[in-house]
Amino acid sequence: GMGFGDGVSKYEYLPEAHTDFAFAIFSQEHGFFGVILIFFLLAVLLITCMRVAARAKDTFGQVLALGIIFLVLGQALANLAMVAGLLPVVGVPLPFISYGGTSLIVNMIAAAILLNICKSNRREAERQTQLAEERELTSMRDETRSVFRPGRH
Repeated sequence: GMGFGDGVSKYEYLPEAHTDFAFAIFSQEHGFFGVILIFFLLAVLLITCMRVAARAKDTFGQVLALGIIFLVLGQALANLAMVAGLLPVVGVPLPFISYGGTSLIVNMIAAAILLNICKSNRREAERQTQLAEERELTSMRDETRSVFRPGRH
């Protein structure tokens, strides 16, 4: 790459370089390894979202997590295809990278909902473990009472 802040396409060649073509500017400034880093981060996001969807305790959580995956990664794929020239320029920003107030807010809310799905799964697992421990203690008390009853010799 040309170095951080040294890209020249943002000045004359690309329209809306800060929103629609942020990936093109990033690629020019950071080179091949910067592009690989972006693809790696998007893959990590996909894998994390898929794990959250797979571990969701109910169907609604699974469908919600899959919808969030399609929302965020669909925007990313549309933007990357647009920057590569495979799709027409439609104004879809790259999630978490491009400048965009409403898009960034929606993506942050989507990430918060995913974290909440993950947190509720963890809470449910802890509750199930606690209930199992209480059942085990109750059964041990019953066994002890049946063997050592007061008044029996």
